[in-house]
Amino acid sequence: MSLLTGIFNASTENAPSLLGPAIHSGFWFYVIVFVVILVGAVFIITPVPENSLLFIAGALAVSGQVSLGWVLAASVAGAYVGYDLNYWTGRFFSLAVCRRFCPNILHGRNIEKTRAFMERFGPVSVVISRFIPAVNLPPFFAGLDSMDYGRYVVVNLAGAVLWCGVTVLLGYYVGSFDIIQDYVNLLFDLAILVTLAAIAYSAVTTLVARRKADGEHPA
Repeated sequence: MSLLTGIFNASTENAPSLLGPAIHSGFWFYVIVFVVILVGAVFIITPVPENSLLFIAGALAVSGQVSLGWVLAASVAGAYVGYDLNYWTGRFFSLAVCRRFCPNILHGRNIEKTRAFMERFGPVSVVISRFIPAVNLPPFFAGLDSMDYGRYVVVNLAGAVLWCGVTVLLGYYVGSFDIIQDYVNLLFDLAILVTLAAIAYSAVTTLVARRKADGEHPA
């Protein structure tokens, strides 16, 4: 119990900050990492800067502000759950229904490119898509095409561990430089603000595209 208390109450360095020290360490830091990674993974396409946030989270672990192990656990959990929800969205809903809600995403060109990508790489396309920023169509189509769930669990978990591990550990390595540590809190704050702006932008553009599509094809 004392070990968990120590992890969740690690001190925060006096680096520049926009949003205050509370989000740079402790329980809420891991919640933020989990939620941002989940949001980036669960939506079909959303411009959430997950790679940047994971990189900075790894850098924060250098000074002991947060636990490297808990950063990895929170990020892998968010990545896995997000892609799992993405899969079940495709499994439960038809392409026609999803196109109605996301016409700016699920259009002919994106569908054709994703189909070709998945035909070329098979289940491994779910792993590869982790490293392609803002594009999460393969898990959705894996569900849509009823990929065996047992196989999907394996590639989903493998992709989550590989992507989070590489990105967080790279941040941990680069974060050892003083210039990064001097501004790591500020960089994390900026990543959060960019995430909020990206989600708002994605929501507005999707709503506009849907209204336009409804106007062109009235019920």
